Amino acid sequence: MNCYSSSDPAAENATIVYDFNVHQGDFWSRGVEDVQDQPLPHCSSTSLPRETQCTVCLDKVVYAVCRKLKDDVVLTMEALERHIKISKSDCPKLLSDAAPQWLLPAAIAFLMLGLILGVCLYLRHKGQKTQTPQEAGSCSLTDVQQETPLTGSS
Repeated sequence: MNCYSSSDPAAENATIVYDFNVHQGDFWSRGVEDVQDQPLPHCSSTSLPRETQCTVCLDKVVYAVCRKLKDDVVLTMEALERHIKISKSDCPKLLSDAAPQWLLPAAIAFLMLGLILGVCLYLRHKGQKTQTPQEAGSCSLTDVQQETPLTGSS
C-alpha cells in the first residue's frame, strides 16, 4: 500500500486523485456536488481500495490510500480544480485492517453447532445405555407373539 497525506484544510474538498504524468484515468474522484453533500469518510470506516486505485479518507488530515502504484507515479490531488500539496506518509488504520467483520459471527455459529451436536451425541449415547433390549430394537419370539394376535381358522 502507498499512502499520502495532506494537512491543507482544502484537501477535505478533494475531488480527484490522479497520476500527474498520465492524463487518462483517475485513481479516485467524486463530483463537485458530492463535496457539499458527502464529506470524506473517516479512515476507520473505510475499506482498502480496489486494485491499482486509491481511496481518500479523513483522520485529522486527509489521506490518499492506494494499492500497487508504480514507483514513477506522481500522485496529485485536486480540490475544486486547485492543486493540493500531498506527500508520502504512514498509512492510517482502515476498517479492513481489523479482523474481517464476518469472522466473529462465523466462529460463534461454529461453536454453537458443535455444542448442539455434542449434546445430541451425548443424549443418544446415554439413551442407548438405559434402554432395555426390547426398547433398543432387539426382537425376540415373545415380542412377536405379543404383538401379533393369532386368529383361529373357521
